Amino acid sequence: MRYQSLFRGQISDSYRLNVDDITDPESYYRITIFLPFLDAMITEIQNRFLVHRDILSSFSCLVSGSGNINDFDILIKFYEDDLLENGAFMTTEQVHAEYLLWKRQTSEFTGSK
Repeated sequence: MRYQSLFRGQISDSYRLNVDDITDPESYYRITIFLPFLDAMITEIQNRFLVHRDILSSFSCLVSGSGNINDFDILIKFYEDDLLENGAFMTTEQVHAEYLLWKRQTSEFTGSK
């Protein structure tokens, strides 16, 4: 076994961050605990929000005049389970036709101002 050849102190310190030349407890705490915690928190927040970035940007196809059908397809795929759950199953062609009707209605609405 690999651990039998190690001293007892070496086993317990295997996961500790080795920081040299730190005599101040506040600096040691900041380097060993706070900064890794802050880094993990920033990474987690970025991952959590970046996952839905494409979905949120796809909603712009519903409110702006410059949206395209590919953005709408992303929304359809994301909300497919919700659409099937309510028994409102439509074919892809029907959904695209509804999208084009929606675009026509919103363009007429914005053109009448």
